[in-house]
Amino acid sequence: MTAIHWIEPVSGNFNDGDDWGGGGVPGAGDDAVIDALGTYKVTLNTTEAVQSLILDDAGATLFLQRYADLNLGSSLILGNCSPPRLAPAMAAGA
Repeated sequence: MTAIHWIEPVSGNFNDGDDWGGGGVPGAGDDAVIDALGTYKVTLNTTEAVQSLILDDAGATLFLQRYADLNLGSSLILGNCSPPRLAPAMAAGA
């Protein structure tokens, strides 16, 4: 497994390899680590798979758009997040 870190404290799309260390989007065998210091939102708008997700900055939000899925092979770790900042999109009219 490889830990791939979100490298800048700016909002962006989970699927943009330029926002991840090493220039590639984390895949099924990788640990996706969102821990850049700052206030920002990482948006997921497709279905992706990672080994684990580590959300470890109080200012970071993972936003899942409607019909997006993040499949985890093993674990979700919420570190320095109080409260946890996972933001699923709501269905229209919900």
